[in-house]
Amino acid sequence: MLGDIFWSDLFSKMVDSSSSRRIDKMRAALREHRKRSRKSQLQREEALKNVLSAIEFDIDTLALLLAILIALLKEKGIIRKGDIKALLLKVDKLDGAEDGRLDIRVLRRLLGLSETPQKTYGSENSTTQPDA
Repeated sequence: MLGDIFWSDLFSKMVDSSSSRRIDKMRAALREHRKRSRKSQLQREEALKNVLSAIEFDIDTLALLLAILIALLKEKGIIRKGDIKALLLKVDKLDGAEDGRLDIRVLRRLLGLSETPQKTYGSENSTTQPDA
């Protein structure tokens, strides 16, 4: 009887020790996975911030160029301030919504371009670069 208790106790301790080591390994693997996931998530967030910054810069540049063109056209007497306001209201309706915006696909159709560009610069597999 004492022998049975000894072997039972020894076996129990061995199983507990083995299970404990396996659990510790699993916990360590889980910690490592979480660490890699956080690093990967931070890298994705940083990449998205960079893309957003580039888009904001492009929009600001386009706004500047548009302001220059409007000023130049006004200076040369080609358009007047009232012409711009009237056209803004008219063009704003072209995409079906009077919201101070124009769906880029409508502009592409007006210009005779495809609604979706075949390649865009900045995408991973693109070789097209903007003109300098």
